[in-house]
Amino acid sequence: MLSSEVSTALQNCLREIEELGNKQNWSEAETITKAILPLLKCIGYGGNDYAQEFSTTTGPVDIALLPKTNRAWFVEAKRWSVALQDKEISQTLNYINNGGLKYAALTNGQEWRIYDNSIQGSPEAKQILTFKIWEPNFLEKFTLLSKGSMESTVLQDYTDHHMLRETLRKDLVDQGSALIGAVRSRLKKQYKMEVSKIELAACFEGLLDSRQHGSLPDSQYASPTLSQSQGQVPTASQKPLTATDGGLPKPNANPPSGDPEVTGTIEDACAAVLKYSKPRSVEIEGQIHKVESWRQVAETILSYLKSRDKLPDVPFRVSNHDKPKLIEADSDKLRQPKLVPGTDPKLTFEANLNTKSVAVFVRALWKQAGYPMEALKITWAPRLTKADHTS
Repeated sequence: MLSSEVSTALQNCLREIEELGNKQNWSEAETITKAILPLLKCIGYGGNDYAQEFSTTTGPVDIALLPKTNRAWFVEAKRWSVALQDKEISQTLNYINNGGLKYAALTNGQEWRIYDNSIQGSPEAKQILTFKIWEPNFLEKFTLLSKGSMESTVLQDYTDHHMLRETLRKDLVDQGSALIGAVRSRLKKQYKMEVSKIELAACFEGLLDSRQHGSLPDSQYASPTLSQSQGQVPTASQKPLTATDGGLPKPNANPPSGDPEVTGTIEDACAAVLKYSKPRSVEIEGQIHKVESWRQVAETILSYLKSRDKLPDVPFRVSNHDKPKLIEADSDKLRQPKLVPGTDPKLTFEANLNTKSVAVFVRALWKQAGYPMEALKITWAPRLTKADHTS
């Protein structure tokens, strides 16, 4: 549970960091002193709970939390202005491996990447959690690293769920998997439903990511409050952070009947029933663009990404499966190619997509560009009759 005490402390700390000037010129030491350590102190780490330049048998680490205990974990720090790369955590992972420890973090103060060294594979495969300090659910994710969490099983519980989700993702989100094929066959045989691979994979992806994009449930990943970790009883004012306090809004997959229009994020659109719906507008970072079809939604996003030099590499597809390709330099490889506005050399995108597939396509485009999902909103009229459907 995220107490009001911790929430207030973190919010005040973030404001203080934001007000500091010249951050792009901070050294690594300044980043540690002015950003990293202040944030860690907010989640329970006092002066005796960490050590800088901590000596290990194979070399020093930037910061050791809970040093000389079996719950120790290490932080590899970078300058505020440095873009993080997973390979930079390799040496620290070697340190914790030699010490029989489990967790490590890589951070530049504004982005945090958490790694579980018990997972086999590359540093990228070991990454279990990543977040930025300006994201809506930062407070909840960051307190997974609190002193109370690390002294209990909270982060381990989260890791177990992460591994389960990633294992399922391999079969449930890959459109070419045998499991997707089996589910499609079952739906067609038993329920007479014709569902495309991309639509089915999108449905499973939404289910798997629902916790990731919303607030973390208190019952499953509750981080002990500071008072609990110190053996005190929390007061009634220690209210847990909920979705309305900073998490993303939950998708409204079935809007109330009679509503002429629905406005939601692209995540909401992917979770909604879009068959025979009619899009009205696309809002990108506060600017509204009128549209008349779902194809125009895709064209609007493609045009915006082109203007920001954020188009993906081609060929582009939603998953790692070979088909379907959604953006190509060779138009002959698409069923119904349409020109991506403003591209030179010319790129084309697949226009022969149903409404749900367009939403999934747009979400994939927005996600690869690195923009927050809440910065893209779509307004649509749901469930029009087939006679009214012209997209």
